[in-house]
Amino acid sequence: MEFRQFWGERSELRRFQDGAICEAVLWDAANLCQKRLIPEQIIRHILKLHLDIPDTSISYVGALLEPLIKLRREPAGTGEEDMVSLIRSYDDLSRKLWHLEGMPLTVTAVQGAHPALRYTDTFPPVPMKPDYSFHGKIKGLASFLPVAEKPCPAYVAPIKVICQMEGSGQWPRNKEAIQRIKAAFQMQLAEVLNQQHHLLCRPAITYTDIHKCRLHHQNGPGRSYASRLF
Repeated sequence: MEFRQFWGERSELRRFQDGAICEAVLWDAANLCQKRLIPEQIIRHILKLHLDIPDTSISYVGALLEPLIKLRREPAGTGEEDMVSLIRSYDDLSRKLWHLEGMPLTVTAVQGAHPALRYTDTFPPVPMKPDYSFHGKIKGLASFLPVAEKPCPAYVAPIKVICQMEGSGQWPRNKEAIQRIKAAFQMQLAEVLNQQHHLLCRPAITYTDIHKCRLHHQNGPGRSYASRLF
C-alpha cells in the first residue's frame, strides 16, 4: 500500500536537513508527556481512516497513569523538561566547582545525590522565580528577608550535591577541631563561588546552599534552582 494512501490526509511532502524530499507524517506534541501519547493518535487515526471506527469506540489504556503525575500548568506535562533543565544546571555547577581557584584543597569529584539527577524523580524540583514584593532587602548584602505582613515565600527544594576534595595529612585529630575546619571550609567555598562565578551562596556548618539562576532577564534574575553542597 502506498504511503500516502495508508496515512491519508496526514501525509505531506517535507524537506529534511539532508536535502531529501519525501512523504512524512507529523504528530504534534508540546512536551514529553504528549509525545508518549503519539501512539494513541496513530491508532485512532488509522482505525478511523481504514475501518471507520469512531474515537468513542476506542479505549486507550497506555496513558491511565498520566493524570496522576501531571503538573498543574499549561501545557500540561509531567516534569521531564524540568528534569533536563535541572541536570544542565547541575552540570554547569559541577564544571564551576572543578575549576575553582584559591581553595586550600582541590576538587576531585562532584556527585549528584538527588533522584532527579538520575531521571527517577516523579515530581522533580521546578525552578522558582522569587517574588521580591514579599521580601525586604538587607542593606549591604545580596540577601532578602520575608516580610511578616506578606504570605510565606515559595519553597525552593534543594538538590543535594556531594563535593569530594583531595586528601591531606594536615587534618587535626580532635573531632571538634575537624568540625570547625569543615565549617571554615564551607565559608571559604561560598566566598570563592560568589567572587569567581557570582553565585548567591549561604554557608552553614556542614553544607553550603547555592542559588543558581536558570535564566537572566533584563529586569532582574529569572527562575532559579537551589543546590545543597556537602
